[in-house]
Parts: sequence; C-alpha cells; structure tokens
Amino acid sequence: MTLQVIPVLLNLMEQGTELVFSTSEIMLAILNEVDDDWRKNMLIGEYLVQDILLMVDELRCDETDEKTVISLATRLHFVCLMWPGIATTYMDVFTEYRLHSVLISVLDMVIIHCLKRPAFIRLIAPICLWLDLYDKMLKLLDSKDKVEKAIESYAWKYWDTDERGGVFTWINYPPAASHTLTNAFLAGRRNCSSNEHKEWNEIVRDRLVSAVIGLLGLSSIDANSIHAIFILAARITRDFRIAREFLQVACSFFLSKRIKEFAAIKILSLGNYYVLCNGFRGGKYHYSRSLLCLGGKVPLVSLSLIIS
Repeated sequence: MTLQVIPVLLNLMEQGTELVFSTSEIMLAILNEVDDDWRKNMLIGEYLVQDILLMVDELRCDETDEKTVISLATRLHFVCLMWPGIATTYMDVFTEYRLHSVLISVLDMVIIHCLKRPAFIRLIAPICLWLDLYDKMLKLLDSKDKVEKAIESYAWKYWDTDERGGVFTWINYPPAASHTLTNAFLAGRRNCSSNEHKEWNEIVRDRLVSAVIGLLGLSSIDANSIHAIFILAARITRDFRIAREFLQVACSFFLSKRIKEFAAIKILSLGNYYVLCNGFRGGKYHYSRSLLCLGGKVPLVSLSLIIS
C-alpha cells in the first residue's frame, strides 16, 4: 500500500516547496523497509533517473511547457534531499545514463531561454545543487579509495550519551560489530544492522516495549523512576523497528485505558525521532498526528502527559 502512494506524493509535492521537504522525510523514513530491488529499480531507476530524463526530453521538444519546468525542478530538489540516503546506488544508476552531462545541457537551455521564459530560472538552484553533490560524491569516492589502499584495518568506538552522570569514555565495539561497521563503511552505506544480539532484540520487542509502556501508564511514580524510564525508552527506540512497535503498542494501550485526555507522548531518540500526538476530546478519540520523523538537535527525551 505504501508503495502505491509514492507516485501520488511525487505529483503532490509539485504544489509547494514544503511538500517536497515532507515527502523526502517520509521517503527517507521508509527506505530501510522497502525491498532492495524496488529501491534500485523503481525509486531510483524509474522516479529519480528515467522520469528526469523524460522531462528533459519533453522540455527540449517544447520549451514553452512551464509545467514540465516545474516538475523537473521539483524532482531535482527532491533528489537532492534524498541524496544522503541513496547516494551510492543512485550514482551507480545515473552514471550509466550520463545524467550529469544531461543536466549540464539543461543549464545551457536555461541560458538560452530564461529571458523569454522566466520559469526556466527555477531550474538553476536544484541543478547547481545536484551537480555540487555529484562533485562532492566523486571526491568522497576518491578519498575512500585512497583510504582503502593505505589502511589495512579499522577500529570503531562509540561515545555513551546517556545522561546518568559519571565520566564518559570512548568504548570499543566488539569484534563482530566492528567487522560489520567496516564492511558498511567500505560499501558507502550510512547505516547498518547487526544480528549479534538477536536474542536480546527479540526480548526487547516481545517484553520490554510493553513493560515500559505499562510503567508510563502508572499514575503515581517518583521523579527518579520517570527519568530512568525515559532514558530506557530513548535507548530501545533508537532502532526504528522497535520505535514503530513502541508507537503502535502505546496507541493500543492508552486507548484501552480510556484516558480522557492523552495529549502527547514524545519519544525522541538520537538519530531517529518519533513523535506521537493523540488526544481525546469530549470522550471521543481525536486523531491529530501519527508517525513523524524529525531532524535537528533536540533533547534526548521529552515527554508530556496531560490527564484530567
């Protein structure tokens, strides 16, 4: 069902710049959940390469078609926002079609037609940004190639960001996790997963999520306990799959409790921020907002409960 909505979103975002940002956030949020073949052949190959080439061809045939200009500018803007999540695969695909060369030719068209067709000016910013990202990617790949030749092994460490007090130090990843990180780094991936602690992850999903939500539903607990619950919730929801399950179970739990006004639960985890805002108005359940991905620097955990 999600995949069927994507073409609609791509058309809808042409109605405004804010919709481009919203659509890219949605797509980046589901990238890890879609099939690899669909991501490469449909999302990247069809929507982000072939569609763009087709728009350029249409513009070459009819430079008066302002709708195509808007569609092309919007799609290129969307690609630039998606770039961090698809860079390696996207570059492999568009290089085959020499899209970089095609877009330079579009800039030549802009120079020729922009005086008589002001709409062409809308193409300048997204094309320049696209070419800038492409050039940066080439330099990144060149640097990575040099690193691979110069370094035989990698050591990975992490910094514990829990606000529990004490002295923080860099901690080494275990060998298996370090090997997984090295492979992901050399493959150009921005994220990766490990099955090293599969049993614990299953326990978290099957038992700990419901336990934490149950604790949040208690009417009288002390401040230290609440703080500990928040820290634990932030840690386990760093995995987007667990965060999604957390939201689903939380909805069901608080609906079953028939709380009069459950105004907001916000569980924000480092790297993935999930916000659930629901409310009851006059005894009737009122949906105000569902799963949302946010970016930027925010507090590790923020939670507010308004119960009357």
